[in-house]
Amino acid sequence: MNQNYFHFIKNCKKIAVGVLLAIGSVGTVSAQLSGSYTIDPSAASSSTNYTSFAAFVTALNTSGVSGAVTATVKGSENVTNNIMFGNISGVSSTNTITIDGGGFTYKSSVANVMGGSATANNAEVVRFSGTDYVTIKNYIIENTNTSTNGRIIRFEADVNGNSSDYNNIVGCTLQFSGRTSGSTSAGAYVVFGNSLTATISTPSVNMGRYNVIKSNLMRTTNSNSPGPAFGICENESSSTYTGTVTGNEFVSNKIENFYYYGVYMRYTHGDKVEGNDISRANSTSNNAYSYLYGVYSFYGYAISVVKNRIHDLPFVGASSTAGAYYIYGISMNYSYNSSSQNSIVASNRIENNKCYYYFYGINLSRNNGMEVSKNEIVNNYNYLYYFYALNAS
Repeated sequence: MNQNYFHFIKNCKKIAVGVLLAIGSVGTVSAQLSGSYTIDPSAASSSTNYTSFAAFVTALNTSGVSGAVTATVKGSENVTNNIMFGNISGVSSTNTITIDGGGFTYKSSVANVMGGSATANNAEVVRFSGTDYVTIKNYIIENTNTSTNGRIIRFEADVNGNSSDYNNIVGCTLQFSGRTSGSTSAGAYVVFGNSLTATISTPSVNMGRYNVIKSNLMRTTNSNSPGPAFGICENESSSTYTGTVTGNEFVSNKIENFYYYGVYMRYTHGDKVEGNDISRANSTSNNAYSYLYGVYSFYGYAISVVKNRIHDLPFVGASSTAGAYYIYGISMNYSYNSSSQNSIVASNRIENNKCYYYFYGINLSRNNGMEVSKNEIVNNYNYLYYFYALNAS
């Protein structure tokens, strides 16, 4: 009996030690973030200050959040890595993450991925991968790489198929400073897609839903750059768009340079393109592709294209002999109405565009039941189709 008692006490001690070790190991895990923080490269690292944008995002990805988080940027950075937001635990409509850039610049050559030396394929400066409820505002985000593949912001689904939802890019400047050549297939200020190298992709799941891209300046800063192929490029799933709302909004942005498309949407549902100013104001010659599109939609439900100004393509002051071969102000292809909302093209102004051959103000192809009203198409040149409809009803 005494021997059994001795073994019982010995086993209890082992259990107690195991519990203490477990508690100790839990204590080493970083605490979830909540409250206010700074990103200040000139200050020491502390419990409330991160010395780089990458360090802050790494903490979010690793630890998650337990409440609303706000980070205020206190200085600019010039780096080689990109930023990769992951699927951050604890976020919700109340546990949001807000990063206020304070007018500072995050400049990257996008040579390697965040936290490592692996190549980033010269792709995007900031990536959202299955990320929800993040707002970036008042930040200058610059891609200094010379690659035509370069992007500024990319939204994608993570490896488990979770799309990036309810994120906001507001009041930022998204700019390229190194591009010297153009491409019809690569490069964008903002892209929704699953490829590191191709801007247009065909994903099997949606890349992002209910994101807002608002009041941003999108530009090139080096002399007479041809710009990225796309201003904004959204690729969603062809298998879900008929019944699943994507609901992304591109509102009040100023796109000042692009090589091919100002706004491009593919397999979208319920998207809004409203109040944008789309031009090639950063260019001083016709160094764009021979076809230019202000807004383009291919297979969409309940798409709203309203109150946009599309002007001065291919560049301000172009003569007809220096114009693009073909210009499409707004081109809607295979657009349909949802059960609750019509597709609509209304109150847009398309002006001062110069073509060597044909200009199409509003081009409709194989659409059904779309509302087209109160659009102004003025002072364009050369062979003009202000309104062109093919197999539309």
